[in-house]
Amino acid sequence: VLPNMQISGLNSQLPGDIELMEVLKDTLFVKLGVNKFKKVPVQPDLDINFKLGYNFTDVLKISPDSVTISGPDIYIDTIDRVTTDLLQLDEVSTSIDDKIKLKEFPDSKGIVFDEEQIFVRSSVDKFTEGSFTLPVTIINEPEGIKINPFPKEIEVTFQAGLTNFSKIDASSIAIVYDYKQFEKDSLLQFLTPVVQFQSDYISSFKINPPQIEFLIQK
Repeated sequence: VLPNMQISGLNSQLPGDIELMEVLKDTLFVKLGVNKFKKVPVQPDLDINFKLGYNFTDVLKISPDSVTISGPDIYIDTIDRVTTDLLQLDEVSTSIDDKIKLKEFPDSKGIVFDEEQIFVRSSVDKFTEGSFTLPVTIINEPEGIKINPFPKEIEVTFQAGLTNFSKIDASSIAIVYDYKQFEKDSLLQFLTPVVQFQSDYISSFKINPPQIEFLIQK
């Protein structure tokens, strides 16, 4: 229906002292396409600063970690993630349980999210340091060969949350030294530690000495 072809009919609906001469824009152009659905990951915008001595005791959890978006396929095909508004926290010393709004795309473009916000959660605790001594354990020793390590003991210094500190002992981590390191490189003069197991209560640790010397006896 072209408005300029309907001027007389439109004028009949106007007061007598007003006359419609011309419709300047008589056409609307509409882009048509397929409405598409797509699941994309959420990338939260976080700025978290802890109070001295505090840190996460587990992995920061995002729920949901992905959302379904829908809209014209020409826009959906170019989107690989969804971001959030900024969550800024300072001097954090207690567990985090916050919600963040998903950030809309510029000019919207008809894109719809199946969620409007996400939740960010993690436990926070005060951290302290401890240590224990472990005997040096050599694995994959060939038959007829004896490996004498120097030193024969290592010290493990670790950090853990105060809440779980009492649950940590020498059995909370397993460290070995693999003879196959030497078999792969006969010029090797040191063996480096291999961590076979580490308790989830231990957030970080260091080994002293970081390498050990060894003597091969046949």
